[in-house]
This record gives sequence, C-alpha cells and structure tokens, in this order.
Amino acid sequence: MHETINNIQLSNERTRTPFQTFFQIFSCAAAAWNVLAMGLHLWPVEGRHSLEMIAPVNLGIILWTLVATAMAMFSRQVRQRIRGHLPDIGVWAFLMVAALSVAFSPDVKQSALSLAKVALMYVGAFALVGVACEQNSRWAGRLCIMALVAACVAMIASAVWQFLGRTGFGFFANSYKYGTATAILFALGIVYLASRQDKWAWFVVPASALAAIATASLGGLCGVVIGLIVGLVVAKHRLVRLRLAVCLLTLAVVLAVSWQTSLLSHLRDDVWIGESNGQDVRQRYIEWQAQLNLLEARPVAGTGLGCVNEYRSMFYGRLPKLNTLAPFDRNGWLLIAAETGIFGLAAFVWLIVAAGRKSWQAARADSPLAAVSPHAAVGAAAFAALAAACAANTFSAVNYNGVLNAFVLVLALAHVVGRTNPPEGAP
Repeated sequence: MHETINNIQLSNERTRTPFQTFFQIFSCAAAAWNVLAMGLHLWPVEGRHSLEMIAPVNLGIILWTLVATAMAMFSRQVRQRIRGHLPDIGVWAFLMVAALSVAFSPDVKQSALSLAKVALMYVGAFALVGVACEQNSRWAGRLCIMALVAACVAMIASAVWQFLGRTGFGFFANSYKYGTATAILFALGIVYLASRQDKWAWFVVPASALAAIATASLGGLCGVVIGLIVGLVVAKHRLVRLRLAVCLLTLAVVLAVSWQTSLLSHLRDDVWIGESNGQDVRQRYIEWQAQLNLLEARPVAGTGLGCVNEYRSMFYGRLPKLNTLAPFDRNGWLLIAAETGIFGLAAFVWLIVAAGRKSWQAARADSPLAAVSPHAAVGAAAFAALAAACAANTFSAVNYNGVLNAFVLVLALAHVVGRTNPPEGAP
C-alpha cells in the first residue's frame, strides 16, 4: 500500500500542471502560516468571541478551504488530492455525533456555530497539512520546527508584554487555553528537533527552558512533562534519549529557580488544590463535579456541542463561598462527554487511538543502529505531542478555539506518517 501511494505521488510530480503547482505552493504557504500564527494564539481579537474566527491562526485555514474548494470544482486532480487527505473515520464519527447533539441543544444557533468551527479545523486544517506534506516529505519535519518556533515566539512575546506592564495577551489573557496550546507545540517541536542529526538538535535545551515558563497552567506543565517523557520512552536511539533527558532536567531546574518570579505567577496559582481565598477547593474540581453530574443526567444526548454553559450551573454539588467561578477551568474529557454524550467521548477516544497507532508505528520503524529517519522523527514527535495533548486535556480542553489548531496539526502529522513509506530496511 505504501509503495502504491509513493508511486502515485511520483507520477503526480511528473505530470503536475501550473494549476496544480500553484495549489501545492499555496497549500505549503497556508500550512506554514497556520503553524507560525499559533504563536500569536487568538491575538489581536482575544476575548472578542464574534471575531476570534478571523484571528490570524484561523484565517489561513478559512482562506485555504475556500480556495481549495473553488479549485477542486475545476480540477479532478485537486479533488483527488484533497480527498486523499481527509480525516480518518474516527474524526467523522466524532463530527457526526457532535452534529446529532445539536438537536438536543437549548441554543441551536450557538451549537451549530460551534459545530461549524470544530468541523473547519478537523476537516479543513487536517486536509491542509496533508496536502502540504504530500509532494514533499520534508514539509512534515518543517512544520514540527515551525511549531517549536511558534511556541518560543509566544513565550517571548508574552514575557515582553508583561515587562511592558500590559495585560490581555498570551497566558495573561487566558492561561488555560494558552498553556494547553503551547504544551502541544513544545512537545511536538522539541521531540522532533532532538531526533535530528545536526548541531541544531541541542537547541532543544534552551527551548525546554522556555517551555517551563510558557506552559502557564497545570495542564500545560503536565502536557510538556508527559510529552517529553513519552518522547524519551519512544526514542530508540541513545543520543535522542540523552537530549530529552537533559531537556527534562533543564525544565525542572528552571521551574525550581523561577518558581517565585512573576513569570510563573499563573502556574504557581494553578497548581494549588484550593482557591486563593483560602476557603474553597479549586474551582476546576467543582467544574468536574458539575460535568459528571450533567453526564449522569444526560448520558446520551449531552447538552449539544458548545452549550455546556446552558446547563452546568444547575448541576453544581456545591458553589465557592465567594462565588469566584471563572471560565475555561475544566476537564476536556468530561466536557466532551457532557456536550456530546458517551458516544461523542467514545468517538473522540477512537480518533486519538487511531492517530496514536499510526505515529507509534512510524516512530518505531527505524533500526536502533541506523540514523533517525525523518519519517521516524515526525512519528515520534506526533506521538509525544498526542500524549501531551491528552495530559493537558485533563486540566483544559483541546477543542477550545485557539487550541484545536495545535491538536489537529498533531492528528494530521500522524496521518501523514501513516501514509508515507518507512525508510528502507525498517522492520
């Protein structure tokens, strides 16, 4: 099967028309824009929900989807290429359950808009990455590097923003969303770069120092740590494991040294079990309780995608004494179950398992005695980033706007390495 796919790709390269060449260049440019723009998160429209879909990180996907749809109407080859990079059945199953949940929503308009946003990312962004990487296998690795650059830029920009005495950007605007997104990007980029065979590979050490600060939340911290540990376990080469072990040590040292500084104020506050008032258990655990109670009451129908807020206040077992409820302090697994029911959660787990299986097989394809191939490096990076996303999803949610882009990037890269040929001589 892999040989057939590669033969088709070589044939397409020889017979590519100017129309198809433009489509390939445009797809690569849009994919690069999408990944690099993740460093800005939802800036400059953070907090303005009616405008967040036209933030730079989303705008590139929207434009590519529109142009790709128009070009597919006039070119059979373009249609075939897009069709070959559509998501796996697990993604479609999740979207189908999410669509059915709209019928049970108290606010059909809100739920339908949420479904449209999620579908755009799971289908449009997924296909974009696949098309961009199809004709040039190096693009998958380049996107991993771009993810690391975006995460580092996001961290530096947030630090400068704070130094200037300003708020409303990065983890100063929403540490839960921001921390989850940067955790995924750091895990993806660091594990990939650690697998390279050049002098730039040791850049992972300063990158891990930035990751210690940029995670900004308990979910983000867990994501980075779990991602690096999984990358270390998956790696078959001793030098790669050494680099990732140094990264983990660096991360621990930076956290210890910087723990009392203002840069870690969000993370420091987030790790405590109690609220800052000293009287209440942390709100996230009250949210978890409400989501469990809601799931028990509506196990099949759910609340409808994007409509958990319409119900959750009725399912709190207790409220904070000072009523300091804040948004986005949730458990992503319970949130999906509460909104789309147990079938939605099952479909979501299915799509993660499918991506994990593909990336694991790619990561383990190399011989320990040979140099790490780009195919295996991307597979290991995708598997580690998927683990990071699963860990961070416990304290935030990967389906949030601004975070979903990073999560879908990982799913798409797993799909890419699942389609391409492993290196010659691999088991």
